[in-house]
Amino acid sequence: KSNEHFDIVEFTVGPRFNFENYSPYFAELTFGALMVTRKYKFITIEHEYTGNNYYPEFSSDPDFGFAFTGALGKEFRVENNTSLILKLRIVNAFSIQRDLFTYVSAAAGISFNTKNNEKSKNKINTLGLGAAFLAGVNSPKFISKADYDWGSDFGLEMFYKISSKIEILIDANSNQIYPIIYNAHNLEASSFSFTGGSRFLMNQNSTTAFIEIGGGIYSHKIYASSLGVSAEVYNESTLSPGIYFATGPLIKINRYCDMILKGNLNFLFSGKYDYAPNYLTLQGGLRFNL
Repeated sequence: KSNEHFDIVEFTVGPRFNFENYSPYFAELTFGALMVTRKYKFITIEHEYTGNNYYPEFSSDPDFGFAFTGALGKEFRVENNTSLILKLRIVNAFSIQRDLFTYVSAAAGISFNTKNNEKSKNKINTLGLGAAFLAGVNSPKFISKADYDWGSDFGLEMFYKISSKIEILIDANSNQIYPIIYNAHNLEASSFSFTGGSRFLMNQNSTTAFIEIGGGIYSHKIYASSLGVSAEVYNESTLSPGIYFATGPLIKINRYCDMILKGNLNFLFSGKYDYAPNYLTLQGGLRFNL
């Protein structure tokens, strides 16, 4: 009654070939390295008196190998500096557990470039203070140990643009997080983060791509009670440092207001038994240039 899987981290580089000039279709050839870890989630043991007992995730030592990949894909131009990319990849790795390790993946993503558009009439303000109000959803399921449902996210951001391409940020975010544990009821969790960082703007058009990096303090609280028992059986609060990475576009509405869309990966440096998960947030909102 265990869920065995592999976590694979890939670092590869290589060329992308367009079939013709300005063709949206392309092929890729890359090479590099893989790190593979064997993991077990939710190892469950049934006990006559206590019911199901859940044990922490087990991870093997990482195994390293050399990787060669090939891909076919298509690029959909969103605007001058932003594209949507779809591609089908095959990955072959050598010297992983002394066998050839091969898998196929389909992926979608966003591609940014820094090409200047001198004719743009909607360039974003160069300097100044601003604020953004954000809302969205979160899920630790994709980058954490346990199983989670989607939860709500609300955030407030203050920023100061120190140049045409760099903003300094202060963020406060509140998240409701929903762990899925099948023999527990009234299970609730919440996370509050206070972070600072930098946003790097990659162009100056009506749709502006950006990347973010930052860090700060994450507070995580979880409460649970058992089926048919009103008394509290689990209540824990933890405070952990963490870092985040984010990317997305800014869409200009007018001189004073932009729409912002972004995805954040939050990584917490919590203790082994703190139960504070890493999590993904997808956010959208309005930001105002003050």
